[in-house]
Amino acid sequence: MARFMRFAIFHCTTMFFGSFLFCSYVNGLDLPSLENRINDFAYIISDELEAQLEIRLINFEITDPTPLVVVTVASLNGEDIENYAWALIQKWALVQKNTGNGALVLISRGEEQVHIEVGDGLIEILTDTLCDKIIDYLMSPAIKKGNFDEGLKLGLETILGIVNGEVSAADIEKPGFNLDINKWGGFVVAVSFLCFIIINRITAKYHFLAMFSGGLICSLC
Repeated sequence: MARFMRFAIFHCTTMFFGSFLFCSYVNGLDLPSLENRINDFAYIISDELEAQLEIRLINFEITDPTPLVVVTVASLNGEDIENYAWALIQKWALVQKNTGNGALVLISRGEEQVHIEVGDGLIEILTDTLCDKIIDYLMSPAIKKGNFDEGLKLGLETILGIVNGEVSAADIEKPGFNLDINKWGGFVVAVSFLCFIIINRITAKYHFLAMFSGGLICSLC
């Protein structure tokens, strides 16, 4: 019994100091403030794609309450990209408390590095192995060529497809998968944009609906 108590005390003490040290680490970083779902602090995404993906993620959250945020930074300033991503998730409270759902895609322009961080609620769907495949097969090749738009679009659409159950790990390795996801992603973005315009026009005509839709969208921000 005494041995068990010593182990429990040691375990709790280790967790406490570990949490304390990580909180100190987060507070010591100069982290940017969350602005939108697409946060292009490195200015590497075209304005057109940024607007399209912003609408895409808003509509995705309406059908599937999984917060998904993209962040680009000019440099990690010597920080480990995985720790930096987790620090952003902690600061912005991106992971839902009740479900553990939430994901962050982080791109560093200076280091040409990409990382996908997921909450506990998605860890069985977006496994580390699967996230590595998305980065290695789809995102990094385009980003290393300087095509950040293509790399982000491929990665983001694949993540959404996996969460929806429309894409599997085996699909990512298939020849031509990046072409298929580009076509599908373009179609979905176009439909999402059309729905956004229709909703805006309806709410502009019927003011009582504007309050409802405005509250819905604000609750997702």
